[in-house]
Amino acid sequence: MINMTKKFFVAVLIAILFTGCGPKQNAVDSPPVDTPPVASTIKQLKLDGTETDDAALEKICRENPELVELTLGGTKITDVGLAHLPLLAKLKKIRLSNTVITDAGMNALAKCERLEDIDVSQTKISDVAELRVLPRLKRLNLYLTLVTDSGLRAFCKDGPKVEWLNIDKCPITDDCLASLASLSALAWLHLGGTAITDAGLEKLATLESLKMVNVTKTETTPKGIEKLRRARPDMKVTDNVSEKTSSEDITEAAEYRKQLAPLREKGRTIN
Repeated sequence: MINMTKKFFVAVLIAILFTGCGPKQNAVDSPPVDTPPVASTIKQLKLDGTETDDAALEKICRENPELVELTLGGTKITDVGLAHLPLLAKLKKIRLSNTVITDAGMNALAKCERLEDIDVSQTKISDVAELRVLPRLKRLNLYLTLVTDSGLRAFCKDGPKVEWLNIDKCPITDDCLASLASLSALAWLHLGGTAITDAGLEKLATLESLKMVNVTKTETTPKGIEKLRRARPDMKVTDNVSEKTSSEDITEAAEYRKQLAPLREKGRTIN
């Protein structure tokens, strides 16, 4: 009986030695394996009106390589934050309206080669010439910016393939409209609130690709608009009458153009 008990305890001891007390795999002999962080697959991020700043934008660009659309209107970003945008190799659409970005930030946008849609409206941008190198750019919103005649001419040089252009309430005159002829794909144009006249409308008649133009709150006349419509029956011309613009709106636009007069003169003289 005693011998059987001893044999039992010996068997248990052997089992313990070969199971629970043996060396554990990968505990000491194998080095730890570092697991790389998983990149986000988010394709669209809308942050309009948020507290997003330059530091947050850098983090977004580094952690979201799949982003295709990014909206940052009314945020706290500056040109410093824009410098990180080229990290987003797949970015197609960006909105930067109502921010404090300047012309210095356009260089970063020009490096985002897949951009198709750019909105820098309601900013102090005055020079977008660098954006003309973007091969896929189709839509450019410059509403209420400081882009002048010279700025628009510089952008149109080399004929970017823009299809949609908003220069509503920019210090633009008839002088730069001839340069639009190099935009061979331009189909939609907003000139509302600018200082263009009937002379400028005649230049628009030669733009074969142009199918829609808005001239509300400008210095054009019903006679000049009717002449354009006869010359280009295939083009939709939106004016004060078709938009039912009030006399107050027209007066407000006229006052706004007076405020921009110094910038328009600057745009005529800068090469």
